[in-house]
Amino acid sequence: MLKSLQLSKGLISLVAPRSAFNPIFTQKRLLSEDLRSQIQKQIDASKVTVFMKGTPSEPLCGFSNFVIQVLKIHGVKEIKGVNCLEDPEIRTGIKEFSQSLVYYTSSGSDIIGEMHKSGELSKLLTENGIIEPEKN
Repeated sequence: MLKSLQLSKGLISLVAPRSAFNPIFTQKRLLSEDLRSQIQKQIDASKVTVFMKGTPSEPLCGFSNFVIQVLKIHGVKEIKGVNCLEDPEIRTGIKEFSQSLVYYTSSGSDIIGEMHKSGELSKLLTENGIIEPEKN
C-alpha cells in the first residue's frame, strides 16, 4: 500500500497512492501555484515539518500525537507543525501537493511506528542530519 517514504529537505512525507485509500472514486483537483508555493515554503522552513491536526505542543488527534512523540523519542528537537484544521485550503491542498499522491497522517502513524520498531526511522533521521548518530 505504501508507495514511498520521501525525505525532502528534512520533511518526512509518508506517501501512498490515492487508489490505495479509495479505489472506487478518486477526485483530482488542480492545486493553485499560490497554494503550492505556500506549502513548499512551510516545508522549506524547517528540517522536519508535520502537516497535522493541532500543533506539536498540542496535537488534536491521536495519530498526530503519536507521530510527534515518536519523533521526540528519536531526539528530533525542532518539529514544525502545520495545523491543517486552521486552513481548509492547506488541509485539502496537501493531499494534492505531490501530484497524484496523498499524505495521510493516520496511515503515516502506522508506518512511523513500524520504522521506529525496525530502526529504519533512526537511520533515516541520522543520514539526513536531523539527529546525531548514536554513540556506542
